[in-house]
Amino acid sequence: MQKEIDRICSVFNKDGSITGAWSKTPVFEFNTQLYKNEFKINHRRCFYVENDNCSVYISLEKCGIEFIVKIILRDKKLNGTAVDCIVKKYFIGKKNMPDLLSEKFYFENKRVKIALTSLEFLKHLRCQFDDFAGYDNLYLDLTFTREKGDSLNLSVPFEDSDKNFYYKSFVPAIKTSGNIKFGKNEYNFSQIRGYCDSSSYNLPFRQIYRYVTSTCNINGKDFALYIGSKLGNDLVGEENCYFSDGEIKKLSKIKFLGSDERIDKIWCFKAGIKAVDITFKPEFYKNAPVFSKCDKTTVVYGKLYGEFNLINTEAVNLTEIPAQMIFTVI
Repeated sequence: MQKEIDRICSVFNKDGSITGAWSKTPVFEFNTQLYKNEFKINHRRCFYVENDNCSVYISLEKCGIEFIVKIILRDKKLNGTAVDCIVKKYFIGKKNMPDLLSEKFYFENKRVKIALTSLEFLKHLRCQFDDFAGYDNLYLDLTFTREKGDSLNLSVPFEDSDKNFYYKSFVPAIKTSGNIKFGKNEYNFSQIRGYCDSSSYNLPFRQIYRYVTSTCNINGKDFALYIGSKLGNDLVGEENCYFSDGEIKKLSKIKFLGSDERIDKIWCFKAGIKAVDITFKPEFYKNAPVFSKCDKTTVVYGKLYGEFNLINTEAVNLTEIPAQMIFTVI
């Protein structure tokens, strides 16, 4: 049974164990000083925002000795995507790895300058990426403001291991403002809905991680969801959930039915008899699925169909709900 908590709690305990639980508010303290080897912890900070004209996916990652910047910009009207990635290797004892957990983060190399300022309810991201995708320079200046409402916060241990863990925070109620300039094209955002997705982990082995996200409006209510493939001891908590008007609806284990090798095919997500019966169908353009590949991450754009029908909860019907299915190696 999933364990929900509502009090301040440390992810790492003094006895070496790892807390296993989830919360609808950010109550976890990520106290890495109690972890045996902090350098082995990997971090991901992802941002996504979409309007009628474009969408942008941004991922900042620390993975082993590598620091990675991934940006995927999609122009809906031009039916095209621009993708670029920077991978910077660091060596222990020579240079310090950028700290993604700090309130003020800055990274710079020959092509990229990126700064992230994090406050309690606000994140400000600025980026200059020269010769982006081999076309032109890219400029980002986006402010993500957290609204009231629940979020998904999760700490997951691994069975028979006090070294491996997975820690996550997914905040869907984000209003995004700012602008993006790519060459002669400019995209403006004014209080557009998006999400922030943060995770820190040390897994027993590298693997393909799959997840589906969506933020939209259904029948006048704000709606968002996060469905992720299994990581760690999911008995204490699952990532799977959806949000209706800011209130989280927690889901149990969901079956992922599809093929990693065929991004042009549909994926089905099922749980219980009728609790979850959802289908993800990729979007097509000129008989080809619409997707973007950036380093070890692939974003597939599509629509959701089906129904959430939880006990003692109003059913939610999904019909052509815009969504993204993301495949990434972690």
